[in-house]
Amino acid sequence: MSKPNEGMRSEAQKGLDWREEFGRGGTRVGAVRARQIVANENLSDETIKRMYSFFSRHQVDKQAEGFSAGEEGYPSNGRIAWALWGGDAGYSWSKKLVEQMKKDDERQTSFDSNESEKHPLNSEEKSMNKEDRHILNVTETDNTVVVEFEKHEDVEH
Repeated sequence: MSKPNEGMRSEAQKGLDWREEFGRGGTRVGAVRARQIVANENLSDETIKRMYSFFSRHQVDKQAEGFSAGEEGYPSNGRIAWALWGGDAGYSWSKKLVEQMKKDDERQTSFDSNESEKHPLNSEEKSMNKEDRHILNVTETDNTVVVEFEKHEDVEH
């Protein structure tokens, strides 16, 4: 969880103001994101990843006419959407945090593999193939994913 910075809050407010003034630009999700940013809400890691994904996909919008002040059609729909997600400040912020998350994941993966060497699987765990497991239910929230598997039972042929 991380809080947005002042540059993001300012840009998101600009996006909301433009959206109201021009009646266009961005999506409902973008407007919700802007309100979260302006309210200085803690943003979850998943939200930060979604932000980085948005910016990565929409970098191309910066090349379109109307993205920059002084151009015909300013602010373009793409410019308004960019602002709603926190603008350039949001892009650099989310990129930095996602890169840090990846480093943390790599360290955890390295730790997990070292731990597995210390605690080898028992014979039952070794014999269980992925094909033997059946997913019964998947529940997802902003913070967790719970996967329920059918209990594995050996069947003699």
